[in-house]
Amino acid sequence: MSGNVAAENGASALSGEFARGGLPQVDGLSDEQLRELADECAALLSQRDKVRKREALEQIRALARAHQLEIEVKPPGRVRRKGGDEADAGRGAG
Repeated sequence: MSGNVAAENGASALSGEFARGGLPQVDGLSDEQLRELADECAALLSQRDKVRKREALEQIRALARAHQLEIEVKPPGRVRRKGGDEADAGRGAG
């Protein structure tokens, strides 16, 4: 097995079934094939999410320019929390 369900089953493991108007038949796939398919789906969803975010940011920037505004969108950063520091101050002790 090559490790790529899509490569083994044509252009896409799902495209043929969807093209015929049906749902993909996954019952006959092995556990390994199902995992590979799930990985492919997760990668596709991640890619689409990145595209949607990029397009949304482009729209926000265009709207801001149209109103003579300058914006800066910073990528989200990780917040490191240590026990009892300021990051936990707003939570309350419970």
